[in-house]
Amino acid sequence: MLENSRGDAVGIDFGTTNTYVTVCPIGTKNKIPLYLSGRTPAIDTVILYSDKEGHDSDLFPLIGERATFTFGQASVEEIKREGYRYGANFKLDIVEFEPARQCAVDFFKALIRDAAHNGTPLNTSGGRLIVGAPSESGRAYRQALKQIVQEAGLGQAEIVEEPKGALLSDLGGGRLLISDLLEGYLAVDFGGGTCDFALLSGGEVSAGWGSWELGGRLFDDLFYQWFGEQNPGLLESLERERRAFYVWSYLCRKLKEDFSETISANPKASLKAEIGRFGDVRDLTRQGFLERAARFSPSPLFLSYYNKFKLPISKRLSEGNINLIQWFKESLLEGLKNIDKINTVSLSGGSSRWFFVKEICLEVFKSKNIKILHSHNPFGAISEGLAILPAITYEFINIKENIKINKDTFFKDEIFNYIKSFLDRCSIEISKQIVISFFDDNIIPILKKYSEENINIETIETKINEVIDS
Repeated sequence: MLENSRGDAVGIDFGTTNTYVTVCPIGTKNKIPLYLSGRTPAIDTVILYSDKEGHDSDLFPLIGERATFTFGQASVEEIKREGYRYGANFKLDIVEFEPARQCAVDFFKALIRDAAHNGTPLNTSGGRLIVGAPSESGRAYRQALKQIVQEAGLGQAEIVEEPKGALLSDLGGGRLLISDLLEGYLAVDFGGGTCDFALLSGGEVSAGWGSWELGGRLFDDLFYQWFGEQNPGLLESLERERRAFYVWSYLCRKLKEDFSETISANPKASLKAEIGRFGDVRDLTRQGFLERAARFSPSPLFLSYYNKFKLPISKRLSEGNINLIQWFKESLLEGLKNIDKINTVSLSGGSSRWFFVKEICLEVFKSKNIKILHSHNPFGAISEGLAILPAITYEFINIKENIKINKDTFFKDEIFNYIKSFLDRCSIEISKQIVISFFDDNIIPILKKYSEENINIETIETKINEVIDS
């Protein structure tokens, strides 16, 4: 940003498959997404090292699309000659596995370097750095994330629950009113590596739950196996050539995203696609997907990834034959103690574009007239929301201060007149009711009694006056 500026608010959504960074000059809601390469602000959360001596330190390690394409286009001989090491899916493992933690540190260092090279340096000096974390993440994960960005050189970070980023994005984008904050707001963040649910009331997370295993990479694996079904022997060849992880973690993820968007727009579509230069897939349909999702078992490559990094794997995944869509529904229902408290559901994260996500939400909340919000940018919604947090906080502080300063005038001109008008209406209504009740209960019986007994008018008047006096 400009020299001598007050710094920026930088919001970072550190994702399993993509990372998004949004910059706002401090005190404004001018959202500026960070582009490192390509036509979208999505930064592949991958890193490519080269062990070759004397390699240009200004270039390596590579991150994002440059890392993916460099590794993906290299021949087996080039990989060996350059000493390439490709890292991906390391977000979830930064607490338990030191190499994953180091990948994250180096990823953020390269992010700072590439942003500066692009002429958009991340200026957090005098500003604020806000990094999102899943709502169900523990203290150890949040502390590790805070240390990682500081070690990388980004400075002191505030760790904010990712669902708050989604809420702020909806609020800043006009999809949500401030009055809606008092109601129940359910954030569904179905991303590449995790499925995160959070119930917010009054802008604060009152309950958070989800799964650190259920996420887009299981569906990446589904498409990887679908690709293998149509190309017998190819997956074994990819393993021998050290290409399998690249095809699985990147090319099949891209295939999954294309399929999701295509089928959401046209449920009857049949997709055909090339998987890099390794082969193609045909006849990918909604029905074929549903059949495979209902009986999913992790591939040997997926399981070897967990074993390689000595990561714990749940009984559900290790036994296989999982219904992925039912798993999503069960995860959603797990934390819903009282559906009646929810009036808004917001979908964010790349995997929230799956057709079944909206369908399940509509099914679960069918008894309620619920709003389902879609961000114009579901991938980057959380980083946008985090980046505008300082500006929205400043707005609320101003509103609070104005109310304090102007409270006497406010009460005199607004509240008092309203209360007086209300009390005037009440007093008239009460008077009517008293008169009607008095007449029906006290006067009518006197008139009726003395009319039946032919008592003279003076006696009736005397009795009525006695009732009135009493």
